[in-house]
Amino acid sequence: MTSYHGISSSPIPFKNIARGPDFTRVVGDIHGKIGSYYQIVNSTNTPLDSPSIQLGDFCYGFEESLNEKMEHVWKNHSSHHKFIRGNHDNPEKCKSSPAYLGDFFYDESKKLFGVSGAYSTDVDTRSPFINWWPNEELTTTEMNKAYELYDEKRPAVMISHDAPTSITKGYVGEYEYHIKTSTREFLQALLDLHSPRLWIHGHWHFNRFTEAKGCLFVSLEELGFIDVNWREDYFITSKKQKIKY
Repeated sequence: MTSYHGISSSPIPFKNIARGPDFTRVVGDIHGKIGSYYQIVNSTNTPLDSPSIQLGDFCYGFEESLNEKMEHVWKNHSSHHKFIRGNHDNPEKCKSSPAYLGDFFYDESKKLFGVSGAYSTDVDTRSPFINWWPNEELTTTEMNKAYELYDEKRPAVMISHDAPTSITKGYVGEYEYHIKTSTREFLQALLDLHSPRLWIHGHWHFNRFTEAKGCLFVSLEELGFIDVNWREDYFITSKKQKIKY
């Protein structure tokens, strides 16, 4: 496994990257910073009708004022701007949004598979049903259904909030601990079953490329993003690097 800091962690030049109709902007954790999210998906060269997918931790369901701001964008643009949920999102609130891609999903046009949810390592500091929800991870039944669909589709690209255990172990240098979770173990089972060519995730709050098992893993920091061209199998980083996958 090769890991390297392939994406700059310097401030993001929101308005420097133009996108065409073949691109989707994939955005990392938001943590309630709706103004910055709006900039990312509505910059000068990125109008609101250009598609995006956000990787969870919107903090959707935390505060009504935040919910209203998110819903303002999704109400008129939900066909263009989608998201999966992280561990800092209200699962039931997410399921009620027209922009939510689901607890797991497959998009045939993009050969894209996605899995929502993650475990909160800071659960002891949080309040149930206010800023933490017991069903933040998929149930065993949901994981089994997702596994069957993943096995059937064998996607080229994967998105998730967290990452497989074998990948997150390589991130331990950034922290003092590593915890096995149901989500990480499930994502590991998917990786062991089939390696996509590209896997994009958030949750870890830093930018990094990792190559493992024939797959390029891209970790996105808070408010980080890449622009993926599904038709030609490459993406462009916020520093204008073009990367084939």
